[in-house]
Amino acid sequence: MSYKTHPRYLHLKEQLQERMAEKMITKFDDTLENYHFDELTLELEVHRIELEIQNENLRLAEEELEKSRTRYAMLYDIAQVSYITLNIEGFITEINFASLFLFGVERDELMAKSFADFVATESVESWNNYFTEIKENTSKKQCNLILKRADNVLFPAHLHGIFNESYKQTASCVRLAIIDISVD
Repeated sequence: MSYKTHPRYLHLKEQLQERMAEKMITKFDDTLENYHFDELTLELEVHRIELEIQNENLRLAEEELEKSRTRYAMLYDIAQVSYITLNIEGFITEINFASLFLFGVERDELMAKSFADFVATESVESWNNYFTEIKENTSKKQCNLILKRADNVLFPAHLHGIFNESYKQTASCVRLAIIDISVD
């Protein structure tokens, strides 16, 4: 997607145009008799150049952000540790490739499922306590549980979890790193 068609860019551009129009109308009304049209044209040209520079800086910043996002996504997906993000209710919202192998499922089979579905019966109470404890405290928490793969094979796992409180437009979530600790 080009930055010129990105909704955020279009919104910012519209806001900037409105503000500039308001300023120019006010300035024009207040000082028309003090300006020669050559001076006004020159001032408008200066503003246009300033906006082009700001636009170029914004475009470069957006490119850097996209590169950073791509690097993060690649690191997240190629990690050998299983990473899973849960919403506040415990449903899976993000997973990496290692999680797919760990649980023996396809991505769409894990997405939007309750993580509790992958907890063995004997560990459900421990999971519920752990998940509640994580949501009540922003420090990292660890625990060992028995989890189950899609084929119902059980395996011991070590979980590292942390609660991420909501920021501006992202919802609160719990991020888990899961390590299979079974001896092969």
